[in-house]
Amino acid sequence: MTHTTTSLRDAVLLVRSPIFGWTGAILVAHVFALYMLQTLFLIEQYHYYDALFGSDEAEDLVNVYALVFAVGGIPVSLVGGLLADSAPPSATVVVWDLTAAVFTCVTIVNNRGAQYASMGVLTVLANVYYLATPPLVMFYAPAELFGTLFGALQALIGVLQILLVSLEDAIASALAGGVEHQSERVVGKLLFWTAAIVVLSAANLLAWRSSPPPALGSVTMADVRKAS
Repeated sequence: MTHTTTSLRDAVLLVRSPIFGWTGAILVAHVFALYMLQTLFLIEQYHYYDALFGSDEAEDLVNVYALVFAVGGIPVSLVGGLLADSAPPSATVVVWDLTAAVFTCVTIVNNRGAQYASMGVLTVLANVYYLATPPLVMFYAPAELFGTLFGALQALIGVLQILLVSLEDAIASALAGGVEHQSERVVGKLLFWTAAIVVLSAANLLAWRSSPPPALGSVTMADVRKAS
């Protein structure tokens, strides 16, 4: 219990320190937007396909995606792991965001071929996201706080998702021109989060240009306590 309390206190010190700072906050917002883009589509996937092609084909397409994710995720995970280990953080961000933009552009096209392509792109995006997020977060944290910081990030994402659902729906409706058709609402949500990703990507890269992240593994608890 004492160790847990100490870890939480140290994580708070890290977030409040100049080591994390505003560049770390931008990265967290960026990670959240990428998470929301994927999650909202997976939640709405069946309803989106149903609106486009009918319920029978919607069920088939969801099953096809499960197969694509399971089989395609194997090589993508291997390549994504290599990217996470070897590429500089700016390159990881560019790959993330280009993949997200391609996913949205393909998904909003109303034909079956585009939806099959979308499944492949989403498989790449989801795997790269989950492989690359931990090392990016750990640029700002000592190894002793990996579990605490990453767990706190996931908890924060969950809270923000709950709080922003209503706002997301309102903006999606506006982007869809007030149309209540399910497919148009999903398109509005995709466009909203893709626009957020583009803005945060630019902010992230500019922030790193002026204040590069620490080298992976270089931050120690002594640095955190000294900076705080």
